[in-house]
Amino acid sequence: MWKLRRALTWDQSPPGGAKKVLQETLSEKLVVHYRDTADSVQVVDALQRGLKCCGMTREGFRDWNHNDYFHCSEINMSYERCSVPASCCKANESSEGLENFYCGRNVLNMSDHEAWYLVNVESCADAANRFIKENALVIGGGSLAIVIVLGFLDMITNTVIDEINVILDIYKSVENALRRR
Repeated sequence: MWKLRRALTWDQSPPGGAKKVLQETLSEKLVVHYRDTADSVQVVDALQRGLKCCGMTREGFRDWNHNDYFHCSEINMSYERCSVPASCCKANESSEGLENFYCGRNVLNMSDHEAWYLVNVESCADAANRFIKENALVIGGGSLAIVIVLGFLDMITNTVIDEINVILDIYKSVENALRRR
């Protein structure tokens, strides 16, 4: 995660630096281990739905050929063989809010052009890179606003601490004066 943060904040990052870090972070491992835990399913599905993408590497939706449940081979007897998860599917305007769980069926046997009609073919690394570029001003402005608010809160906190120390000094001097009597 540190590499991702560094690539996104450096102005002098090498060409394709942020994209390379995104591709390393959003790696094929996410696809390979998709069904290993419920958390991995939720993370990948949220990424694919949110960014309207499918797959993590340059291969895009074809990354799913590396997953045990979805890959196209004679030995794979899964009913999801040659398919992609429903989170790859394009939104259906006619049934808003409803997900078609079968739209990704047999997509890995289709050409890129045929698959384009059913699923998002762009990889999530490319989609994340596009999202960052399109929203750079919002991300930068939001980050700047957070830094300003945190700086202001730090200033107020230091002022309150100084006031408490002044009050403590006054109480100590009053206590010492009362002891001397």
